[in-house]
Amino acid sequence: MTLVANGTVLKTTDPVWEEVLGRFPASDVYFERGYCEACAIADSARAYLFVYTQGDAQVIYPFLMRPVTPGAVLSDVWSPYGYSGPLATTADPRVLRASADAFDSFCRETGVVTSFTRFHPLLGTEACWAPRLGPRFVRHTCYIDLRSPEVIDGNMRAECRNKVRKGARAGLAFEVRTWDGAGPLFLELYEATMRKLSASDWYSFPMSYYETLVSRAMEKPWISVVTADGRPCAVALILTHKPFAHYHLSAWDPEFKQLAPNNYLLCSTALLAWSLGYTHFHLGGGVQGDDALFLFKASFNRCGELDFKVGQWVHLADEYGRLCAEMGRPGEIQDYFPPYRARESNRCCSTLQWGR
Repeated sequence: MTLVANGTVLKTTDPVWEEVLGRFPASDVYFERGYCEACAIADSARAYLFVYTQGDAQVIYPFLMRPVTPGAVLSDVWSPYGYSGPLATTADPRVLRASADAFDSFCRETGVVTSFTRFHPLLGTEACWAPRLGPRFVRHTCYIDLRSPEVIDGNMRAECRNKVRKGARAGLAFEVRTWDGAGPLFLELYEATMRKLSASDWYSFPMSYYETLVSRAMEKPWISVVTADGRPCAVALILTHKPFAHYHLSAWDPEFKQLAPNNYLLCSTALLAWSLGYTHFHLGGGVQGDDALFLFKASFNRCGELDFKVGQWVHLADEYGRLCAEMGRPGEIQDYFPPYRARESNRCCSTLQWGR
């Protein structure tokens, strides 16, 4: 635990993390200690939770930190893979401004050059530190409204609904499995799918990521599985934190493409999440704007389009300028932030290239 003005910076070894998160009437898995620890493992970083307190009001911000170069004194900060940002129990502009000042002071004092944040499109976290982080629209994401089975069905576009029914007539079966029961199956299909898509290493995660994610989650993730004649044809790792469920990672066997198993999987998972009391099933977005992947997801809710935004913050301007110059990159904030990491392909930087 590190003390800052009117607050603290918690490490993943601090059990009070969950206690703090429990004070917020609405949060999500991306703010959890276990999730942030898993992301830190995947990105060779350290995970922290900034906590600012003023009276009864609190502001939190989960982040990962890594040296700019191995062994360097200077670091940069980014939000964990997914959707988070600063979350507050108040809309008082004085508290929000003071919390932003406190975080900026922490960054300056500890040698953090920049911050890169992916905001939560359902929680609207871009509003909290907007003057500092400068929220910027990147692309759309979408969600399935889980108010009732009738709403789920009614919001689907006709083509999507027809594919779900086609899968049912073809005998597709849906089941839910635990990580212990289906982890190896999920990994086999996921890795095969990424190879077929020629996906970058950005979409690869070490085994320790999955082990931490599953063992430390406040609500146990599950694996949605669709089979045809007993053979797995589509799988998805589902993360949850009431009231949200998330389509985190997925894979499929192209041999069964004509049966549209992904449509059947998402519809069945949405109905299960509704039965368990969740209100939103967030599907994420595409890879490049409103591409084919996004349009597929959006077909599950004609009214479910959301704005995904990111934020960029330079804390140490002189060091930022020097690092950009050393890398031969202009210091202006562009489509890749921070510019001095533009030669890398990882989850700690980039804006318009960041998809899910």
